[in-house]
Amino acid sequence: QASFNAYIRDYPDGQYTANAYYWLGELYLTKNDLPRARSAFDKLVKRYPDYRKTPESSYKLATIYDQMGDEQKSRAMLQKIVREYGEKSPNTVTQASAYLDKHFR
Repeated sequence: QASFNAYIRDYPDGQYTANAYYWLGELYLTKNDLPRARSAFDKLVKRYPDYRKTPESSYKLATIYDQMGDEQKSRAMLQKIVREYGEKSPNTVTQASAYLDKHFR
């Protein structure tokens, strides 16, 4: 994680910065460090809306919000994924729909 943080610090507008945020979020998820995972995925989603991993990052962020007890934010994000990423990321839309059905309906 130190390498990803160093890259982000040294190259805030670098071509791999979005990817560094993604993998940083993944690393924090494996450590069950939800606040840091949330922060990494949130930055990716907000700063890089057109990045290829943004739909997947949005989904992970929504599930993190649910795990952290913010069901309203989670539900809203999942619904946004279903509305906005149909053609761009159909697998993520399927995951978001299933999560909504299982946890919020």
